[in-house]
Amino acid sequence: MFEDTIPSFEALVALAQEDPAEFEALRDQLCKQILDQAPEHISRRLKGLQFKINMERQRSKTAIKSCLDLSKLMNDSLIELEQVLSNPQEFLREHNVNSQTVETKLARKKQASAEIIQLFPEPPRSED
Repeated sequence: MFEDTIPSFEALVALAQEDPAEFEALRDQLCKQILDQAPEHISRRLKGLQFKINMERQRSKTAIKSCLDLSKLMNDSLIELEQVLSNPQEFLREHNVNSQTVETKLARKKQASAEIIQLFPEPPRSED
């Protein structure tokens, strides 16, 4: 329907009222187009964010609840960004992100080991 252009706001309102399923399909298509055009270094994060948005929308029982939940999600993200920019060291300390923590986790991971056993051992061969 709207291959390469975004319809006007009025056209989107009309579509949402007349054919909600088609509107949702268009929304999904446009989101995917934007995500596919994103630079590779942020693509994965954007796709994860879109997944989170879609899940919030599914969990909400009404459109207004969905809108409020997504608004809170954005507000929380902005508050976190403000904290990072105003005092990055404190933010890192509060979120346990420092090199010692990372090194400790890596050391624990290296210590964990297990013996691998064969699920179906081969029967002993008879020597004729």
